[in-house]
Amino acid sequence: GVSNSTTFADADFVEPAGFSRTGNTTGRYAPVVKPPSTTTARFVTPFNRLVGAIVITQERSEQTTCSGIASASVKNYTSAAGVTCPSDKTAADPYGFDPTFMSSSASYNGKLNVEEFYTLDERYYTESNGETVYAVPKGFFPHSYDQVRHQTKTKDQIWSGDENKFKLYLDERLTQSEAMKMLEFATDGKFIDEQTKSITVKMVTFNADKNIFSVLSITFSWETGGTIPWDYTINTLSVDLYQGTKGTIQRVLEVFCIICLVINVVAEISDVMHEMRAFNLLAYLTDPFNWVDWCHFCVMAATFASWVVHANHAA
Repeated sequence: GVSNSTTFADADFVEPAGFSRTGNTTGRYAPVVKPPSTTTARFVTPFNRLVGAIVITQERSEQTTCSGIASASVKNYTSAAGVTCPSDKTAADPYGFDPTFMSSSASYNGKLNVEEFYTLDERYYTESNGETVYAVPKGFFPHSYDQVRHQTKTKDQIWSGDENKFKLYLDERLTQSEAMKMLEFATDGKFIDEQTKSITVKMVTFNADKNIFSVLSITFSWETGGTIPWDYTINTLSVDLYQGTKGTIQRVLEVFCIICLVINVVAEISDVMHEMRAFNLLAYLTDPFNWVDWCHFCVMAATFASWVVHANHAA
């Protein structure tokens, strides 16, 4: 709140932490300019650096009445207690809470106005004496919904197959305190509840030593028996496919295999022409081993073609 023209005598001013005396003005102090921030490298494992965000994807199931119960007493109990069972249908309705507006949460911020961030359709409400009372906003919305514009996303903004799934993003640029706040939001907002069917954690890493990108997916599945088994998949991509001595050897072997394939195809075509000149084409066509040869040629050609496409994308 002090203007730039204000000066202080040395006896009246105590130099605070983070401030330094300017070199050309006696009795004046200026804040130390903070150097430009740099992105902190995040390593998943040694030499494997995180690229982009960690994406947490949840698939949810709709709840329904439990149809596998035969006992009348147990049915009465489940009905009275409101016990439900997961169905095969995917749940896509918004759920959970935004703990920023919950006074019971450490994330609560009473200075924020909920109307500035949420529409009435994005909040829970109750009917009382003919009046609609709006409460805490919902915390989590499906991937197909744009919460900023409060409308459904365009087709090019939706990842195919994930329209009705719920996603959280932990950017690699987050500080530890920011990441903990996001996890606190997910915990207090009830991101995981009784309708959770599976959660997939996906991340992309880069190994500069091996020059390889990797996509790691870890999936946790909620089984009806109460267990939560997990599984993982790792897909790798080498960008420089023909780098160094190994790359040169690989290229030579690929060319050699292509030449062998061409020679075999030409030889097989020569056999066909020979059988045609001998008016014995029917015998050639009814020989199953000839069909095996042509299937082998087609598979090899398709393999080379797909590899060329893959190499072009990698380049």
